[in-house]
Amino acid sequence: MFKKETDRILVLRRFPYKDSHYIVDALTARSGKVSFSYRRGKSKALRHTALKLRPPRLLEIEYVRSPRFYPRITQAAYMPLYRSLDSDLRKTAVAFFMTEILRHVARDTDPALFELAARHMLTLDREPFDPDFHLRFLEEITRHLGIMPSDVQKGIVFATPSRGKDRKAVEEAMDYYVRHGRAGHLARRRLLTEAWLDYLTYHIDHFHIPGSHLIFSTVLGENGTS
Repeated sequence: MFKKETDRILVLRRFPYKDSHYIVDALTARSGKVSFSYRRGKSKALRHTALKLRPPRLLEIEYVRSPRFYPRITQAAYMPLYRSLDSDLRKTAVAFFMTEILRHVARDTDPALFELAARHMLTLDREPFDPDFHLRFLEEITRHLGIMPSDVQKGIVFATPSRGKDRKAVEEAMDYYVRHGRAGHLARRRLLTEAWLDYLTYHIDHFHIPGSHLIFSTVLGENGTS
């Protein structure tokens, strides 16, 4: 019989497995990226816990290890309840973008990434919405992974494939961001978002640009004028 263990997690993804379980991909405080299982069922307790095990939840969990399957979650509690992230669609969109990024860059050898991710989720939840928030998140992720170029402006732009974008416009946008610490307006914010995603694609094997970044055509326009 395996002893019950506890951990803090950020849920990155959940999907059904056969008819009996969910698989939950999570960023954990103790072990980096881990996949857990959770038994599906119609009981009130199972349904209540299943509602919690969705991205981008921060949770404290209890689980037991399995010799033949993923560790099985037995209990989950909010850590803590979000105040505004669920009700502000702009924040929700940014949070899902962040979880997609984390799902592609997290490894089982980097538990420290959890603290960075949890801090950003709680800041996003508790402070007024900032349309440049995700840019600072991408900047910190790049620094944490050890791939931040010494000259941020030239490094990010250099790794940006053309993809039909005006390289000079990207350079000017990055220069403005470096000098002012913000994008300033929507067009610049879009260019910087794409440039940073291209940079991560260039440096991280199997990194996929999140489909959720497309929602920023609306979200990033909020309060986006200089």
